Amino acid sequence: MQRKKERKSGKPLVSALIPSFNSEATLQAVIESIENQKTKPSEIIVIDDCSSDQSKEIAVRKGCRLYSLEKNSGRGKVRNKGTTESKSPFLLFCDSSNLIDPCFSEKALRHFDGPRVAAVFGRIKNSPSLKGSICRWRGRHLFKEHEQYKNEPHEVSSLITYAIMLDREAVNAVGNFNPDLRKCEDQELGDRLIKHGYKIIADNSLCAYSIRKETISSLFLRYDRWNSNHKENHYAIPQFWTNLKCSILIFAKQDIRRGDLLCAALSLLMPFWLLWLKTFRKSKFD
Repeated sequence: MQRKKERKSGKPLVSALIPSFNSEATLQAVIESIENQKTKPSEIIVIDDCSSDQSKEIAVRKGCRLYSLEKNSGRGKVRNKGTTESKSPFLLFCDSSNLIDPCFSEKALRHFDGPRVAAVFGRIKNSPSLKGSICRWRGRHLFKEHEQYKNEPHEVSSLITYAIMLDREAVNAVGNFNPDLRKCEDQELGDRLIKHGYKIIADNSLCAYSIRKETISSLFLRYDRWNSNHKENHYAIPQFWTNLKCSILIFAKQDIRRGDLLCAALSLLMPFWLLWLKTFRKSKFD
C-alpha cells in the first residue's frame, strides 16, 4: 500500500544506474533509452569502473551524474556504489550494452504494490540490428531466445541484473551488493534477499535488447560468467569436462538440428577456448 501511495504521489521514484566499463560504443544509446522512459528517472548515474576509453566523457556530455572508480574493481563494487549514491526509492539498473522499452520502468513499478517484492526483471534478447553466427549463438545458447517462457509474472529464486528494478530499501536492508565480488554479485544479493523473506519477480513482458557486438572471447567469457556460482570454485579442468559435455550433447546438437554449422563449430570450440583463457589469460576472468 505504501508503494502504491508513492507511485500516485507524483514524486520522483526512480534512480537509473548504468554500470560501465569501456562502453563507448554503446553507452550513449543506453542513456537515451533510459531518457525515453515513460516514467522518467529523477537522475541517471553512470558508475564507471576505471574505463580507458571515452565512456566518462559520453556520460558527462549526456548530462549524467558520473562516479568514476580510481581502479578497476568489478561488478560488486560498481553496483554497491550506485546503490549508495542514488536518491530515489527505486533503482533501475541497466547494463551499458542493453536497451530497454519505453514502458520498462512503468510496468516494473506496478509489481512493487505486492508485499515484500524487492526486485523485478525480465528477458534479454539480441537487438534485431545484430547479425552473424556469434550473435545467433548468443541468442540461442546464452539468452535462450527460442525457449518457452511463462507468460504470467512469477516468483523466482535467482536475481539477474542486466536490466532490473530494485527496491532500494530492501537492498540496503540486506547489506547492499557485496563490493568484494567481481562477478556473481547479483546471485549473491538475490540469495540474501530471499533469505530475509523478500520476493524476486520475473516478468517476461519486460525485455532488454543487447546491442553489444561480441568477439569469440567476450562471448565465451560471458557464458562462463553467467554459468558461474558465487558459492563454488570453478577449476579449469573439471569445468572443461562440464563444458565439453554441454557443448556436444546440447549446444552442437541444437545447432545441427537447425542446420547452423557455423554455430555448431562455435559450440564445439567453446570448452577449448575457455580452457585456454583460464590457463594462459587468467586476468580475463576478472
